[in-house]
Amino acid sequence: MRVVRWLDTGLNSLNFLLHQISNLILMLIMFLTTFDVIGRALFNHSITGAYELTELGSAIVIFFTLAVTHKYKEHVAVGFLVDKLSAKKKAMIEGLVDLFIFVLILIMSFQLINEAMRLMERGTTTTDLGLPIYTFILIVSIGSFIFAFVALANGIKSMIEAVKKS
Repeated sequence: MRVVRWLDTGLNSLNFLLHQISNLILMLIMFLTTFDVIGRALFNHSITGAYELTELGSAIVIFFTLAVTHKYKEHVAVGFLVDKLSAKKKAMIEGLVDLFIFVLILIMSFQLINEAMRLMERGTTTTDLGLPIYTFILIVSIGSFIFAFVALANGIKSMIEAVKKS
């Protein structure tokens, strides 16, 4: 139980940090888009790389907020079968689903790192600004790993809850 609390505390801190970073990036994307539109309307000239930065920033925002969304169970869920089960069975199913999510997202996170390494070896960059794409994929993988471990912590807590309800 102590390990779960330690894991939960650490993940909460990381979640908060990633969420604040994603808020900042979202704000920068909003300003960039606003100034790009103003530049096109008033000066007939857009900001070079605005589209690229918006795409890359959006990917970071999405991956950095996945863990927060999962922690607070804000994902879309269809529970018409599970809702009819007892509290113990519900907790057990939630725990198993979270453990499955952990494994799946952990595999995906390692695949993201592998893809980043391949892109780094090829020297793949963005079209307009020439930014190395692998750095953004590595940044996104951080959010993915945090999401995986939030799912693990939720799964363990659900399993503990299921055992307590026995």
